[in-house]
Amino acid sequence: IYQSTKVLVTATIGGTGFIPFTGLDVTSYVRLATVSGNSSVVSLSSGMAVGNGTGNDTITLTGCNSQIPITTANVSVQSSRARISSLNVVMITGSAIQTSPPSSVSTNQSLSTSRFTASVTMRHVLSAEGNSGNLFVYAGFNDGTRMDITKRTGVNVTSASSRNLAVTGSSPAGWTGTVPVG
Repeated sequence: IYQSTKVLVTATIGGTGFIPFTGLDVTSYVRLATVSGNSSVVSLSSGMAVGNGTGNDTITLTGCNSQIPITTANVSVQSSRARISSLNVVMITGSAIQTSPPSSVSTNQSLSTSRFTASVTMRHVLSAEGNSGNLFVYAGFNDGTRMDITKRTGVNVTSASSRNLAVTGSSPAGWTGTVPVG
């Protein structure tokens, strides 16, 4: 089995009189293909690039206007196997926005030229019986890469102490951890 990775396509959107917006995730709005058209090295499915055999290929966008500059991604699948060196389970119970957008824009600015910076922090808070969160499983490899294996067939998540955390769910649907009541 070769490694796989999530494919992310970002765009910069702007125009005359507009501040460019960079890093906009447009992955779900584009069609991806390999230049070779041969899936023996890498295949693309549901936003994932999956290694199928050793070799090199290039991922590109298809069906785009020829005037849109496109950057391709080179993919190299190698025969040296990366070995799993760690498994990490992460629970997310919610999120918090650190900086909210401004409630108004001054008359000297238009919506197209105003800016603000926001960040989101993922939460892990279980403060009472019955609280729960989604569990995510990551494999760390000896080559320094990490891969989300939460929805991989065959992954199983259990609790070391069901008195402290009850785990429900299955692969590939995913898992939930809940603080038992009582």
